[in-house]
Amino acid sequence: VILRWPAARGVSVLEYGAWWRQLRGAGAEAEGVPMQRFATNNLVDTSLELTGLRPGSHYAFEVRARTAAGWHLYTNTLEEWTMAPSDFPLPILAPEVRGMIGCTAILLGLPTLRFCHTTTHMGLQYQHGGEDGSTWQMMRENVLGGDIQVDGLDPYATHSFRL
Repeated sequence: VILRWPAARGVSVLEYGAWWRQLRGAGAEAEGVPMQRFATNNLVDTSLELTGLRPGSHYAFEVRARTAAGWHLYTNTLEEWTMAPSDFPLPILAPEVRGMIGCTAILLGLPTLRFCHTTTHMGLQYQHGGEDGSTWQMMRENVLGGDIQVDGLDPYATHSFRL
């Protein structure tokens, strides 16, 4: 799960922290168990990828900000489910050309994956030509989908993309 939040304004934040509690799923904790702090040290970024979560489980998350006065709740409690391997949308649809950007760039639309199991990886691969036995090359690893601009294409060649 990737948490993102806006930067604090009008207050001097020393660091942010993420707290979590598993609500449902294998190994869920009992009601009333306090949230645990996710291991971060001096986090000043406004996003954090939470790894090591159980697949197919329901979690509650909070972001807190530490000021000179201590820790304060910074966001509302957020709830998210992690995806179980059996929930993964297979087969994955092929990339779709959404438009041309000049003569050497295109906009590709990729299927959007909101959640991924830790063993699931989707990467965008590229093949130039394709008829002369050229090999597939990895363009981007761990792609979660959406629109991606691909630049530097030869306007007179055939280009292939796959996930």
